[in-house]
Amino acid sequence: ECPSRCSAPRSTSPGSPDQSPSSQRSNCRRLLEVQGLLEVRHTGNQLVSQIITATGSTKEHGAANFYTLHQSPEEIAETVSQAFMGLSIQCAKCHNHPFERWTQDNYYGMAAFFNRVQRKKTRRADELFVWTSNSGEVTQPRTGKQMKPWLVMLKLLNAGF
Repeated sequence: ECPSRCSAPRSTSPGSPDQSPSSQRSNCRRLLEVQGLLEVRHTGNQLVSQIITATGSTKEHGAANFYTLHQSPEEIAETVSQAFMGLSIQCAKCHNHPFERWTQDNYYGMAAFFNRVQRKKTRRADELFVWTSNSGEVTQPRTGKQMKPWLVMLKLLNAGF
């Protein structure tokens, strides 16, 4: 079994389709690579910044594997806000949050930030290359407005979030 107690067997077989046992083991391996960052004793802010800004090969840069676990920019925005900021923004996907200050514009602006993260397969098995693009707006469905990346995310990263 996997040492992280996710009960996945240790062996892997490259090239398996998503949701297969092999894919689950691969996700477990990626989790362990991210956990390896914790062993270096990064502060929480450094760890989050490394994960969110990760680029390059998923085989060579463990933090880049974060972007292999999520398919849509909305999923990434929701995960980042919940896991790293302690905020649930899912309500703002459909309407302005009833109890918090989150608006639909905030939600889709945050999704636009992560929509610029691009991935492509490489020639190596189970490897992706992650990079950021200069474009990748998201459409806010209620207004039809093209949302640019939410500047608060940029400020957080520049401040060593």
